[in-house]
Amino acid sequence: MPHKISSRRRPLWHLLTFAATALLVAAALATGAAQAAGAPDLVTRKVRFRGGEDLNVKPGGDVNVRKPAADAVPPAKTPEGRASCSVTFDNDTALITKTYIDGMFAGTIRPFGELSAPSVPGSTVLYARAEYDDGSADAWGPIRVSCRTKFRWRLSD
Repeated sequence: MPHKISSRRRPLWHLLTFAATALLVAAALATGAAQAAGAPDLVTRKVRFRGGEDLNVKPGGDVNVRKPAADAVPPAKTPEGRASCSVTFDNDTALITKTYIDGMFAGTIRPFGELSAPSVPGSTVLYARAEYDDGSADAWGPIRVSCRTKFRWRLSD
């Protein structure tokens, strides 16, 4: 004979299920609203870089040549179902800032501007630096983040 749940317990079970569902929906809506409002996923303050070799930046060999090589191969397309991730650098400072994704130059941001750059989904390293004419620099990161579809990083003083 199957066990019968008393009518007294059934409303409590339904109430708990409804409350848990409502909390999950509210959390999902709050997360979506924060992303839609442009709230950063991470805010980082700058640190002073005193000069010398910066191990967070890969040496650049990216120079255009007047006569491109005939054997240049275009990059492979991303496999279907593997979309790229958009990393947005939000420069909340009065400094001109260079940005890097996995050590590769991503672009320069004007003061109080922002820049979006594509990255592969998953774990990636972000870094930014503002260079001065005396050879010193202010730096943000490096930080390792997990990017699924989009990630916003605010650079702050």
